[in-house]
Amino acid sequence: MPGVWINCNDKQTEEELICDVDGKGTLQSTTKWLAGEPDGSEDENCVAIPVTDEIGQMSGGWADAPCQDVFSTICQIFL
Repeated sequence: MPGVWINCNDKQTEEELICDVDGKGTLQSTTKWLAGEPDGSEDENCVAIPVTDEIGQMSGGWADAPCQDVFSTICQIFL
């Protein structure tokens, strides 16, 4: 599954999603999981947005994936 990382994971506690959107690591209560996701166990602790076709269209939803997978990253810069 190619995709891009968003800065969310459940590394500390399984199924407790932490997203570092503010530099503080906030517990995330609202999610945008794709149907059937999250489908991993303790080996899929990071969150990605899958690319759904060969021209790079984004799925718009989230999927869990192993944190060691190599994807690009989406980041937010506070000005």
